Amino acid sequence: RTFYKKIFPKMQQKKASTLLTKLWN
Repeated sequence: RTFYKKIFPKMQQKKASTLLTKLWN
């Protein structure tokens, strides 16, 4: 989680988590 938190800004955190969820699932 810290990994993508560093890559994506706080504003994009929701989008990032959704994207990563799609990629991981």
